[in-house]
Amino acid sequence: MLLSKCTSRIAACAVAACLFTSPPMPCVAEPPSAEAQATLRRGFKAASEGVLSTADTLLSQSLDEWIRTKQPPDETSALYKQRAIVRKQQNKLEPALADLTSAITLMQEPGSKPDPAEVQRTYVLRARVNEALERWQPAESDLSNAISRLDDLDAIEA
Repeated sequence: MLLSKCTSRIAACAVAACLFTSPPMPCVAEPPSAEAQATLRRGFKAASEGVLSTADTLLSQSLDEWIRTKQPPDETSALYKQRAIVRKQQNKLEPALADLTSAITLMQEPGSKPDPAEVQRTYVLRARVNEALERWQPAESDLSNAISRLDDLDAIEA
């Protein structure tokens, strides 16, 4: 009787130890709803057609949904980058800069798997926004970051 109590306590402690020392399982987000995906498509279409205020609104709605549903950081980063492009075209430079900074931050998060070319292009785009704002030091830093990533690209992309 005493042996079985000890064995069951040891087993319970072993299970508890495994639960507390194992790395947490990554959270797998549910894909965005069909409606959310349709909103995103409309946002990209509006951007490609030059209907910038509509594109900004739709991309903002999509970003809110991607953040709310905890979509992968590289996907959310791509949405920030696209909205930044739209905002730059609207001459909304400060919001564009904030979006690009968010995009770069998300690209660097654990679990993010952005395309190296997208990372490099995002730094170049942020450098251009900093240049338009006459912020020369940050522009230079972003261009240096972009150049340092050229080795990560294949020969055609570079």
